[in-house]
Amino acid sequence: MADPAPVVLYSFYRSSCAYRVRIALALKAILCTMKIVNIDKGEQKSDEYLKVNPSGLVPSLVTPDGEVLTQSLAILDYLEVAYPQSTRLWPQDPVLRVRAVTIAIIIIADTQPLQNLSCINYASELVGRDVTQDWSTHFIQRGLAAVEELLSSDDKYCVGNDITVADVCLVPQVYNAINRIGMDVEKMFPKVYRIYTELRRHPAFVAAAPESQPDWPSAEEAVRIALQYKGLQYESIAVDLVKKEHLTAEYGKINPAMMVPSLVTPEGRVITQSIAIIDYLDSTYPETPRLIPEKGVGRTAALSIALTIACDTHPLQNLSVFQYASEVAGRDVRDQWVTHFIERGLSSVEELVQGGGYCVGQRLSIADVCLVPQVYNALRFQ
Repeated sequence: MADPAPVVLYSFYRSSCAYRVRIALALKAILCTMKIVNIDKGEQKSDEYLKVNPSGLVPSLVTPDGEVLTQSLAILDYLEVAYPQSTRLWPQDPVLRVRAVTIAIIIIADTQPLQNLSCINYASELVGRDVTQDWSTHFIQRGLAAVEELLSSDDKYCVGNDITVADVCLVPQVYNAINRIGMDVEKMFPKVYRIYTELRRHPAFVAAAPESQPDWPSAEEAVRIALQYKGLQYESIAVDLVKKEHLTAEYGKINPAMMVPSLVTPEGRVITQSIAIIDYLDSTYPETPRLIPEKGVGRTAALSIALTIACDTHPLQNLSVFQYASEVAGRDVRDQWVTHFIERGLSSVEELVQGGGYCVGQRLSIADVCLVPQVYNALRFQ
């Protein structure tokens, strides 16, 4: 019997709506091919994506029959109906079903849409100043307060002891509250936080998390920044680390070290390690802006900062490293582990950064290219 055809999910790691669908797919163990839509680059408004979803929103899910589905709750409902043998997310009991759907809709309809960039930008325009923090905090607090009132301390999850659509919607919202707004959810909404921390350890939720996605900013982000800064055309091919695609024989032929990123030159030569790739780009495309100063103190300073991040800080945040640390500790130490080494690395960088517009003087350098993805990740871990 042939394997079932996969669905196709158009996703962006930071989209909470796509996050919900990723969780459901993982819980239900449904085969999925993921296609990245980079919202930061405006790819959701590209002609190519608008042919898939004319509304220009993420996520979109293409069924094995070629039907395009949009709106995360509608997609979750489709997965529930189309895959009846998979894990159920809608309770069979009518009362529990209503409770689960109520919590889901408080998040999906009353809370999350008010955090959309277009909404916040328009609010800021009307007020005449940036209201991102105040606006987001107000509506997230309002939404989570309503959810907190609906939760029972006797239940393991939002509704009883089974994961439901309410949990699938709750986790992305709390993730954003903690990592994007800096909200003290543990203190303000203890029942919400207890359920969130329990679910974040679940394998399906780990697989669906933003930091587990192939487009999560990391070492390859430094290479993308360099390519874009130099105005070089390139094709990006995602390697899903969570699905261990970097360990496949196919990828091993490209990079025997089985690490990401890898850059294939126009001549077919494979270059690995982000610092080596940036050095190659400087040498091969001399007409483009240099990122590694040619000589002198500036070169040493730029490389010192870049290597502090690329060698002493970033590798210690790799998924395999903190998973092993958790195994040794006998508990989940991810947040504590990552926070410790990011703080250590950025403290060193703070001492090395010179006065001026950028890390080293008035021009962008390899130091800046390496710094931005690391600080971005630091903010995600608060």
